[in-house]
Amino acid sequence: MDSPSTTDVADTDSGDPAALVSPRRPIGMAEGLLRTARPRQWAKNVLIFAAPLAAGVIGHGDVLWRLIVTFVAFCALSSGGYFVNDALDVERDRLHPKKRFRPIAAGAVPVNVAWGVAAVLFVVGFGLAAWMGGEVAITAAAYVALTVGYSMWLKHEPVVEMVLLALAFVLRAAAGGEAVGVTLSPWFTVVVSFGALLVVAGKRYAEQGAHGAMGHKTRQVLARYPDGFLRFTWAMAATITVMGYCLWALLPGHSPHIPAPWPAISVIPFVVGILRYAMLLEGGSGEAPEDVFLRDRILQVSGAIWVAIYLIGLYVR
Repeated sequence: MDSPSTTDVADTDSGDPAALVSPRRPIGMAEGLLRTARPRQWAKNVLIFAAPLAAGVIGHGDVLWRLIVTFVAFCALSSGGYFVNDALDVERDRLHPKKRFRPIAAGAVPVNVAWGVAAVLFVVGFGLAAWMGGEVAITAAAYVALTVGYSMWLKHEPVVEMVLLALAFVLRAAAGGEAVGVTLSPWFTVVVSFGALLVVAGKRYAEQGAHGAMGHKTRQVLARYPDGFLRFTWAMAATITVMGYCLWALLPGHSPHIPAPWPAISVIPFVVGILRYAMLLEGGSGEAPEDVFLRDRILQVSGAIWVAIYLIGLYVR
């Protein structure tokens, strides 16, 4: 899911530094368009592969190419959301010490061009989603409606804005399942939903801690969150995420499509990853979640071990 100020419902308000223009080096329109599209944020669309991977069908028939097409569709839709966000926020961004260097605010990309590119990206994204089936198209439409609504006004509503951002992640996962006929299990949905809320609330918590009383100048909604609320929210989300994963992995009839003892073993790296992320949040990290995951070796190792355990369970008999 990034908005007139920030992160993805599309993550329309993503703080991606790659989306900013250096004040010392003018850029052309082509580079400005690329920066506004925020390709670095496309990594969030990897969630499209999550349900089919968990179901063990990713190597079956035409599943992989259908997922790739769905991935490309959501990359186009999310980038279209960034163009809408930055076009709507152009005047506000020009008053912001950092966002004034976004390509549209800096004048590298005219506003009318931004709207035109957004329309093209939405058409491409919807076309690819419809090619994958009516349910995928409906999910894509819900994603865009959520993103645009967030960018226009809902990003200023406390709690609602975090829930919408988390929902954007769930819609990605749902689209991947719908593209290949995999139904998301209740526990899988719980894990994705509250894992996303953990990331979103952790981001707000880090922003509030980093900017203090001045945080509302960076993101207005921060001023409406009482002290301690965001910490409670991400701690609650982390607890439910771990509980949901444990129930999914350990309850008879609910475990992933991998044989024992691999589901139980997979709980260990999963919990280590959540604990590590919580520690980093408490230490002040989390303002740019993608940077946390790309830079922290413990998170990367725990994630790699989790994937390895899952692949062993799927393919080694």
